[in-house]
Amino acid sequence: MAGEVRDKPSVQATTTVFPSNPATELSEDGDYLDIGVGEQRPGYTKVDRKDMYRMGKRQELMRNFSPVSALSFTALLQATWEANTQGLVDGGLAGLFWSYIWTFFGSGIIMLSLAEMASMCPTSGGQYHWVSEFAPPKYQRFLSYMTGWVSTLSWQAGAASGSFLTGTIIQGLLTVNDPNYSPTNWQGTLFVFAMVLVLFVFNIWGAKALPVVQNALLGIHIIGWLVIIVVLWALAPKQSASGVFTQFTNGGGWSTMGLSLMVGQISAIFGSTCSDATAHMAEEVADAGRSVPIAIVWSYVLNGIMGFILLISYLFAIPSVDDALNDPSTYPFIYAFRSAVPTSGVNGLTSVVLILVIASNISFNAATSRQTWSFARDRGLPFSDWIGHVSPGKEIPANAVALTCLLSAVLSLINIGSSAAFNAIISLQVVALMFTYCISISCVMYRRIYHPETLPKARWSLGSWGLGINVAGLVYAFFAFFWCFWPNATPVDASSFNWAVVMFVGVIVLSLVMFLGSKGQVIVAGAIAGLISRFCIAPLDVLKIRLQLQTDPLWKGANGRVGTSNIGSGTIHTFKDILHKEGVTAFWKGNVPAELLYIAYGAVQFSAYRTTNQLLQPLKLPDPVDTFISGATAGAVATSLTYPLDLLRTRFAAQGSVRVYRNLRSSVLEIARTEGTGGFFQGIGPAVGQVVPYMGLFFSAYEFLRPTLADLSLPFGSGDASAGIIAGVLAKSGVFPLDLIRKRLQVQGPTRSRYVGGSIPVYKGVWATGKLIVGHEGWRGLYRGLGISLVKSAPASAVTMWTYEHALKILHSIEND
Repeated sequence: MAGEVRDKPSVQATTTVFPSNPATELSEDGDYLDIGVGEQRPGYTKVDRKDMYRMGKRQELMRNFSPVSALSFTALLQATWEANTQGLVDGGLAGLFWSYIWTFFGSGIIMLSLAEMASMCPTSGGQYHWVSEFAPPKYQRFLSYMTGWVSTLSWQAGAASGSFLTGTIIQGLLTVNDPNYSPTNWQGTLFVFAMVLVLFVFNIWGAKALPVVQNALLGIHIIGWLVIIVVLWALAPKQSASGVFTQFTNGGGWSTMGLSLMVGQISAIFGSTCSDATAHMAEEVADAGRSVPIAIVWSYVLNGIMGFILLISYLFAIPSVDDALNDPSTYPFIYAFRSAVPTSGVNGLTSVVLILVIASNISFNAATSRQTWSFARDRGLPFSDWIGHVSPGKEIPANAVALTCLLSAVLSLINIGSSAAFNAIISLQVVALMFTYCISISCVMYRRIYHPETLPKARWSLGSWGLGINVAGLVYAFFAFFWCFWPNATPVDASSFNWAVVMFVGVIVLSLVMFLGSKGQVIVAGAIAGLISRFCIAPLDVLKIRLQLQTDPLWKGANGRVGTSNIGSGTIHTFKDILHKEGVTAFWKGNVPAELLYIAYGAVQFSAYRTTNQLLQPLKLPDPVDTFISGATAGAVATSLTYPLDLLRTRFAAQGSVRVYRNLRSSVLEIARTEGTGGFFQGIGPAVGQVVPYMGLFFSAYEFLRPTLADLSLPFGSGDASAGIIAGVLAKSGVFPLDLIRKRLQVQGPTRSRYVGGSIPVYKGVWATGKLIVGHEGWRGLYRGLGISLVKSAPASAVTMWTYEHALKILHSIEND
């Protein structure tokens, strides 16, 4: 197993999350050899062999990085002074300066902890492997698995952001040379494609020359830094010292300047991360146990000092913060260049920055591909055999390099439709990276406090200062992690909201589900079931919603009292009315949010059900109780997490000939602007109140009926469909009034009178809404659309459960093969 200690009995044997290849064996003279690789490998020292043997890893990559090239690699990748050009909105000149100071020391403490761990365990896995070595045995596999996923997310997002940065700098330079040029998202994406192609070619066919090239580029890195500093001090207009050190700006509209300063520190945090990149290249560095931690620490110090000097020069060269932020190039550093030199000079200085950012991207792509390759080697990713393959001739993980380039290109496509969505993805880099720092430092602290004798020997050690530095680093990592989730400005709408928090939680949930749910089969099968089910019953769903929103009394007798009427005639009339006035496509109104809803709901529902069921197993509850709790929990969790999509589905389905919202994006923006965040959750009370008993009853009935009906000869080949039909009808009938109340509440708000019919009253609260419906429409009013709902629930439940069971079987068979 990976990470197992075989040569030092005093060190507790630990294991990486997943099965690993057998790594090494002892030669007759007691030396360490790699099975199938051979003893003599350039740069592969005896100490490296011992480290790889202890960690259970096989030497597959060429070790062509010397200590100097490892330092160059990290210094270029981090690119502190090239990246530190933002963060003027929240904090201003003084805010950017002082936040850089405390961030330099805070992140530096983190880097010291990471450097020591890299010396103890010099492997490309980095944080997830360190967690597997140091975490408590009980939580070892889970924490390592989750850390591996989050680390992969962080580095892949960072790789995409680097290519995106290159494209937008090129666009900024074009605006300098052509004032009539108007940058577009699709053009920026094409520049990203070009950058990705360069990365792919260089990291595949230029990998052997990378260390030499990195050493040369480090010289350009230092010379370029010096040239820019001289130009800014000699030619740029000067800001006053009081402006640079005491002029704070609250451009984000926060309630206090202190809060604005905390939000704005993300710029300094971003520029201070990723010195640990060399850890992911550890299996290509000679004498890695010593060279890697030295590269981590000294590259951070070198970049930090250069960044500090450049930052002061840069801030003094900004006469107006507002003008810098509103520069057509969108980059304040280009504004500073323009204030100092003519266009030709701006082209030259920006080209220097661009070349170094491209060099940083090459290093970042290499580090990302190694981290991804290592996690796949330890069976942490889908298609691990392919991703974890090493090209025998080139001795590099070529497939992981290709995958990293492909993911950067695919993620850049999001920018065409929504720059806010793409920015949310790349902002995950810092958030996810800080999370991995927190977990890995916490685990080494645990090992240092409770089992210090089991810590592997570090050739670069913190000594007696270790625990104190770990504690300080953990505190700062949590501090930075918290502030990375904040949006840049307030008030917040859908376009300015920091969606990183949603995406980060989603990845955490996904990793948890995949860990507990047999590597993702459950979530994939649930998503497939939801997608197919939605497509089949979309027309019935629209018809049901239209019936539920009809508010006229069913019929009135001679005495004026509300009585009963034939709901079936209302159903037929509504169907004909939709078909005649809006056309057949109207039966798929709201299909986009509905598809997203059903995919997400299905995935979360079945995952939560399976997870809850597994957690309840030790309690040995009776089967009906177990299935009821699991079903109710699954329904509540799925409904809460996907409710905004349910509300959007209802509002789109309620649109008649007159469109209330143009499209999904405009609906999100309009609701956020006019109703706030709470607008997306109107009616969630009856939704959860409905779904908890519904899902409890549904799963209880289904689990009871499925074994009984399993042997029946049915068109679908099993009793799954019949069990799903009966369970769905029974559960739906009991909770339908809450479903109707939910629909009435979902269409409240400023657009209430614009939906089909235009006569929806104002409703407030579940109980008040129910009383108003009964008083105006009678008890039957609570059951409008029940008939069509039951007709819908039968095929919906049948298709959902049958698809889920068979999709799960197929996924299991694929994994077994």
